[in-house]
Amino acid sequence: MSPDALFVACTVCLGAADGPLLTAARVGVLVMVGVTVSVLTAFALFFRRLAKNGDSPRFENGDSPLYGPDKTGTAPFFGGWLGLPVQASAQAAQLDHITTLVHILMAVMFVGWSVYFVYVLLRFRRRRQPVADYHGARGHWSAWTEAGVAVVEVILLAAFSIPAWASRVSPAPTDALAVRVVAQQFSWTFHYAGPDGEFGRLDASLISPDNPAGLDRASPHAADDVVSVNEMHLPVGRPVLVQLSARDVIHSFGVPAMRVKQDAIPGVSVPVWFTPTLPGSFDIACSQLCGLGHYRMRAVITVESADRFITWLQSQR
Repeated sequence: MSPDALFVACTVCLGAADGPLLTAARVGVLVMVGVTVSVLTAFALFFRRLAKNGDSPRFENGDSPLYGPDKTGTAPFFGGWLGLPVQASAQAAQLDHITTLVHILMAVMFVGWSVYFVYVLLRFRRRRQPVADYHGARGHWSAWTEAGVAVVEVILLAAFSIPAWASRVSPAPTDALAVRVVAQQFSWTFHYAGPDGEFGRLDASLISPDNPAGLDRASPHAADDVVSVNEMHLPVGRPVLVQLSARDVIHSFGVPAMRVKQDAIPGVSVPVWFTPTLPGSFDIACSQLCGLGHYRMRAVITVESADRFITWLQSQR
């Protein structure tokens, strides 16, 4: 709502109304203020609990796998209050920074408009303004305020959001570990190439409970490939290129700790890359409603040292 519209609405409702209309307006304002205060208080208590995070599981070093470290300084100052997950990838800090800036802007706007709203209610109440003013605000301060908000939004978009988006859609580093990820109702299949770096041939007719990827072991480069279901292992510090696809309906590869979310579309291989930086276990959840079993379409990423990752690959062959 613009300042002019708010000005007119308040002066009309509280300046010219009589009897039941004025009473209803006052009751409505009180209810709105009460609900707003209650909601803000509930959110403040909720985020304070998340910031403390005393009851959730933690890594060996004491960090939380969900809401981030409180002592290491890797999470933004507002990260605990916003309930942001732990920063487990090199890309997470940039995205969290943008999220924090947007929330700060919204908080400033909320407080500003709330103060103005209360001022209008008091300044143009019936006792002080017995005759309603239908012309609204005549000054230019409202236009300057709206222009200032627009400038800040353009800065957020041009200086922060677009560069972040460009970095996410840029090609993955040449040394990135390539992993084929196939989503299906209601599981995730992960396909790793062998030491030769080449993937074996896939054939949908070969898909079975023992061969969830449909890998043709007789094809070139397939003998040393590794396939796992709902279990993804990654080396810490090395970029990972996920080649994402789906077998039946549209799914979404969501890893909150890595700040990764990408739709998996049948018949399309979608690349998405990130660099895990924090050892530990992190959830993969399908972020797109995909059927009755959507709630249980969960997998786990285990980020570990390069030696442990190689050991795990060898144990799966």
